[in-house]
Amino acid sequence: MRSAPLVPRDAAPSDAVVTLRGASFGYGDGTVLSDVDLSIRKGEIVAIVGPNGSGKSTLMKGVLGLNEKVAGTVTLFGIDSTEFHDRARLGYVPQRHTLSASVRATAEEIVATGRLPRIGWLGRLRATDRQIVARSLDVVGLADRAATEVSTLSGGQQRRVLIARALPTSSSWTSPPPGSTPRTSTCSPTSSTASSSATSPWSSSRTSSERSSAC
Repeated sequence: MRSAPLVPRDAAPSDAVVTLRGASFGYGDGTVLSDVDLSIRKGEIVAIVGPNGSGKSTLMKGVLGLNEKVAGTVTLFGIDSTEFHDRARLGYVPQRHTLSASVRATAEEIVATGRLPRIGWLGRLRATDRQIVARSLDVVGLADRAATEVSTLSGGQQRRVLIARALPTSSSWTSPPPGSTPRTSTCSPTSSTASSSATSPWSSSRTSSERSSAC
């Protein structure tokens, strides 16, 4: 499938956190999405809108490096994706949640795994980490479910747990400024809780720009 450019093919803005120029993505020998131009600036909220099978998830996975980049360039925080190694700065919630009914862990424990890129597999949560986990659960409205086993939560609540897990990956995660909302972007018109956060998960509802494009 070939896409029309999402933005004019000009120089990337200096505050861009994600930039695609002539990017094409696919799986195996097949190209699913081609010739994509896109710039996302710090603080922007961007929605990729399109029918099923149009390449929305392929685009998201391409930005994250989860599928094959066939052509073009992907730049993250001003660094070519092939040279970008600080993947902890990227938070991602898949379209289909993966919390099994057999998982024996609390919501707090699941969200705490979002800090692993910062503390390491053998690291221990510090007081600051625990505060970040608590704030993440509060953001998604599950502060009162912190000690609840995820297997007993509803499907929607489990999805919110995964969103909360994606929030504290960034080293710049801070408390929300007044009048702010969590920063999310959806990759499916029927999946209103799919989230990807590339910088601080907060953006001012009064100053952030919002765009919708078809991929």
